Amino acid sequence: MKKLYVIFVLLLIAKLTSCHSSIQAPAAWQELYTQFISEKIAGYESYYNSARFSFAYINDDDIPELIIDWGSTVAGGGVFTFSNDKLVVLELLSGGVKFLERESLFKNSGGKMGFYFDEIYCVQDGEFVRLHYGGWSYMCKDNCDWSHISENEEWPYECADQDHWTWIWDDDEVSHDEYKTRLNAVFDQDRAKSHYIECYGIDEIFDVINQWGIPESPTTTSSEPPITVKEPVNFDDYIDKSLIVIDKHELSLEEFDYIIYTIDRPNRFIYDYDYDYAVIVLEKGGEVLQVIYHDSQEFGAAHLAEPSKWIRELDANFDGKTDILFHLGHFGAQGLERYACFLRTDDAFMENQSFSEIPNPVVDAKNQVILGSSRDGAALYEYYMFKFTDGEFLNTERLFIGEIYDYDADDYVLSWIDEVFIDEEWQLREKITQNDFDDDCEEWFYALYEENKHWGLSSSRWRYMVKVQ
Repeated sequence: MKKLYVIFVLLLIAKLTSCHSSIQAPAAWQELYTQFISEKIAGYESYYNSARFSFAYINDDDIPELIIDWGSTVAGGGVFTFSNDKLVVLELLSGGVKFLERESLFKNSGGKMGFYFDEIYCVQDGEFVRLHYGGWSYMCKDNCDWSHISENEEWPYECADQDHWTWIWDDDEVSHDEYKTRLNAVFDQDRAKSHYIECYGIDEIFDVINQWGIPESPTTTSSEPPITVKEPVNFDDYIDKSLIVIDKHELSLEEFDYIIYTIDRPNRFIYDYDYDYAVIVLEKGGEVLQVIYHDSQEFGAAHLAEPSKWIRELDANFDGKTDILFHLGHFGAQGLERYACFLRTDDAFMENQSFSEIPNPVVDAKNQVILGSSRDGAALYEYYMFKFTDGEFLNTERLFIGEIYDYDADDYVLSWIDEVFIDEEWQLREKITQNDFDDDCEEWFYALYEENKHWGLSSSRWRYMVKVQ
């Protein structure tokens, strides 16, 4: 009997050990990625609230590269890879990384205050190597006329005086056309993918790293049945005949189904990523409800998220009806997000252009406001609250944080300026500067970021995505 008991215990231990070993332990690259981020943000979690993290298979192995934008030019960003049992770091200015998947080649583009650049890198023997560098400045080389700048819609890329700019490629001064030719010769921008395709926030990146590579359950990977349309749609009624349909995506959400056509324009400029879109909105069951068309040229070049994130269904104006938000993309070096908003009426969806002016919008259903945020310059952050009034999304409150010029002190002073829009004008509600507190500004910091404060900048509602709270 004792012998049988021992055998039973041994079998039980073996079984438990087997079960335990089936749990996937973090790989070395996961541990190093996690350690790097943890050490970087330690004690500054609120400051990195706007950081964005993404993964890309840049080189041809099974370990993804990590791409980070810390949220500002001052904080910067970088590309990280795991090679020879160590973390290899390439620190970059905040910008837009585009990569050729599994070809060990990527481009970082960015700039500020009149100077812009393109850097071409490769991953070689586990290290980052810069192959080419190009830059241009719109500071005129000659005594040129600047009056055209405010009138030209394609500024700065298609400015009428671009031939007066300084264009540099690998230390050679070149013309604008030569710059484009050299860039296209070494990096195929049409095939490149943007690191903004799928980004994660600081509150989710650690889970993403730890769960990377774990297979999803069959219930989450099963594909949706194809969306069918009962009656054909005449696209000539909605789309300029000169435009070219280049892609098609189907998306099924909670209330409606969607067929999204991506449309290109002839002779598209080299830096344009602003395709146009036609979206068929269908009732569940295939009845065409409406075709909505969006022309992206208004806001210029953008990096789009993956198609599954192009459309959001939510109540944007808090009237109890489901509205449609279409993701216009990430704009500029900071990846500012904008959405086109189509509000549901009794019989149709009507675009409300005032929503598209809200930077990085967040729908705060609890307080029935739309939150917005942006960065203006290297050391100035702006936060907004919008309310839907008389058919428009109006900015009713705003907050400026950063080094602002103080005329009384004749110097730039770290300041917090809180204003409210009353009687058709902005009125100061509160102004606080670093001079109002002790040297460490700890009280000032918590006044800005504590969740229970009016602005509560450290709360989860200030995220660069549209979501219902």
